[in-house]
Amino acid sequence: QNSGQHLFEWIMISDSGDSVRASNGMWIAANHDLANFPRCDFLVVLEGNLPTQNISASVRGALRNAYRHGSMIIGVDTGAFAIAAAGLTGDREAVVHWEAVSSYLEHFPAAETKNQIYFIDRQLAFCAGGVATLDIMLDLIGRLRGASLAKEVANALIHTPREGTHPQRTDDDAIGETQPSLSHRIVALMED
Repeated sequence: QNSGQHLFEWIMISDSGDSVRASNGMWIAANHDLANFPRCDFLVVLEGNLPTQNISASVRGALRNAYRHGSMIIGVDTGAFAIAAAGLTGDREAVVHWEAVSSYLEHFPAAETKNQIYFIDRQLAFCAGGVATLDIMLDLIGRLRGASLAKEVANALIHTPREGTHPQRTDDDAIGETQPSLSHRIVALMED
């Protein structure tokens, strides 16, 4: 709309191609199933409050296939769970919503997280969710179509973009210190 051109196209994908229910109760219609979705430049992974509930073999395979074919994979909020389950994170740090960090580290004990709103690392990107999703999208628009368009979109949305390194929470200094996961605490107790 702001550029006067058709620059981006969205499609929704679900495991079966059926509508899916978001954790807020809203139903989202899917355009494709995992077996038949077209190649895309960006694949945004949205999970919910139960991030490990729907990580099927089909989801893991589709993520690996899209990555192998050059798509940037973006995990929003708890989307990092599916990316890690697909084996794509390697030694990269991830950004997960602060409420899900402990659970993420319990499921992926070797993983590390960053206390920031988003992080882009080559072909993978992670975002804390919420308004941070707008920040990462503006960053990507700027990288793809220029800073002036990103600024115009931010102004239209009455938003002042934040850098990816902005902390997720600013009300608690200790939040930046990653707390050991339950499994790490148990192992530490057993070793003592």
